[in-house]
Amino acid sequence: MSKDLTRHNLYLVSDIHSYYGALIRALSVSGFFDDENGKLVLLGDALDRGDKPMELIDFLLDLKEQDRLIYIRGNHEELLKDMMHSMANGSFATNSFSYIAEGTFDTAISLANSYYDEDEGKHKYYSEELRFNHDTAQTNSDELVRRIMESRYYRELHSSAIDYYETSDYVFCHGWIPVHVTRDGDHDTYRYRDTWRDADYSEWKRARWINGMSACVKDGITVEGKTVICGHYYTGWGHFFLHGSASRLTEPFVDKGIIAIDAGMSPSDTDETKRIYCVVISTDGTATFDQKVIHIPEGNET
Repeated sequence: MSKDLTRHNLYLVSDIHSYYGALIRALSVSGFFDDENGKLVLLGDALDRGDKPMELIDFLLDLKEQDRLIYIRGNHEELLKDMMHSMANGSFATNSFSYIAEGTFDTAISLANSYYDEDEGKHKYYSEELRFNHDTAQTNSDELVRRIMESRYYRELHSSAIDYYETSDYVFCHGWIPVHVTRDGDHDTYRYRDTWRDADYSEWKRARWINGMSACVKDGITVEGKTVICGHYYTGWGHFFLHGSASRLTEPFVDKGIIAIDAGMSPSDTDETKRIYCVVISTDGTATFDQKVIHIPEGNET
């Protein structure tokens, strides 16, 4: 998916993971709610882990109806789809640990336990006797999957999420762009693929799991003339292992060809403590974070 926006400021966030309150704080600080023409670019991983998935979904649906949302598919969107498939084909028990550990199973239950109230314009939960728990979700998996597929989230957000978005200066994706992969023992070596825009679904699915900071800085995979903005991998990793810095762990990672914006999280994070980075791309291509310029596209410098 490629389209150029020239008349809107873009507000980029990633890896929200159902932390709705943290998202609202980040957008408030960045000025999103004072910018009626601004668009939110979500670089994937909207759900899982946090405890406010339905509040987040209502917010995203509202933005989508206003044409103010660009939703890029992340690896956790893939996890939900894979989990539903495993429930349908009877393989869930074999892979259940990862789905439970990543929060995907709890997200699926939240989606199946709620419905959209058209009159009130928000999600509500079914009565107690109609709700799933961890046990009934597995014993009645067909009904669980049916409810998820009929949910507004799955029909209007998840199913319409795109692989990437592109402007004249930037490429936005979740992990990284699709690459050529060579396997050497336990190590993958990445090489640039000039046809990455034409990659198929399976190749984009694999790219959503790539550590973009490593692919860009260590493997030299960049997009000529553009900066790739990605999420997926905690930016502190890049600051520490690639820049040798422990003093900038609470900022986006910026290097030639890349801006990474996944703030990461700890097991103790709550909606009040979770941090989300919001990078703003102005109409002239300038990228700012916390009102400070972090990148100016080549040719735009004054």
